[in-house]
Amino acid sequence: SKPTLRKYLIALGILYLGVVLYLVLDKGPRLWGPAIGLPFVIAVVTNPRLAIYQFLFSLFIDLRLFDSPTVYLIDVSAGLLVLAGLFDWFLNAQSRYVRPPMVFNYLAILTALSIAAVCSVNPAAAVFPIARVALLFAVFLSLVRLSSRVSFADSFRAFFVLMSLHAIIALVPSVASGGRVRSFGFAETAFDDLAMLLVPCGLAVYLWSTSTSRRWYLLGTLITFAALIGTQSRFGILVCLILCLLVLVGAGLRTRQMRRSGETIPPVGRRARVLLLLVGLLFLLFLIFVPSILERALARFDAAVSTGAGAIGGA
Repeated sequence: SKPTLRKYLIALGILYLGVVLYLVLDKGPRLWGPAIGLPFVIAVVTNPRLAIYQFLFSLFIDLRLFDSPTVYLIDVSAGLLVLAGLFDWFLNAQSRYVRPPMVFNYLAILTALSIAAVCSVNPAAAVFPIARVALLFAVFLSLVRLSSRVSFADSFRAFFVLMSLHAIIALVPSVASGGRVRSFGFAETAFDDLAMLLVPCGLAVYLWSTSTSRRWYLLGTLITFAALIGTQSRFGILVCLILCLLVLVGAGLRTRQMRRSGETIPPVGRRARVLLLLVGLLFLLFLIFVPSILERALARFDAAVSTGAGAIGGA
């Protein structure tokens, strides 16, 4: 029963803390890392919600842990997520598993990389790239597995909150420097990739949500879009604007279809007008207080069009 299991866990926890305290006092503070890390690993692996949340959190931290081989914090986080997926599979092996179609995409990529490695001059150089793709494949399968245990709405809400907070962190240095600093926050160049995808998602939630929390989604979307402008990333801004335009067009087509079928329609048109008004106000604030950010961003677009040289991504 759950009460009995809880008592066993409390007893094991007290025993573990006693052993750790003895080892730390006897061996010194070098054991603090393993002493804290082991319970965290156990908690993550045995809790699907915590496994997904720690992975989402690590997406915004570009921290290199080792140089040779190159290992980042997100790699460790992904490994914990995969262990959580395997643990859930062992405990619920009898549950029905639906294989997602993208499995074949990953298998095709791994097959192509393996063939290229065999036919290359230095096959050993392909081991690490293949391992990374294999890790991505395992992460994808683990997310699919664990997503059935965790509400998608809760996961998206956590991701949106993390993105909005990080957007504030990235926006402050850009505004304070007048655009001289292209700030990406702790996520470094991954920030604009995440932001350009989250802004249209936040826009869609704001347009269609029936909850009062849609106003917070609107605020977070505007802050993230402002931070994306602060990065001056040509590719990120361009893709974000295109996706937002598609969301607005899709919303218009959907409301027309719902009106014809007699369904109840949220005030999507009014919300879209409010959004456009606030975006215009955002650009006005940029023009009044930090016009150099817009000038530098436009100059980067102009340079890409006029020279046609270089990457249009984060460069």
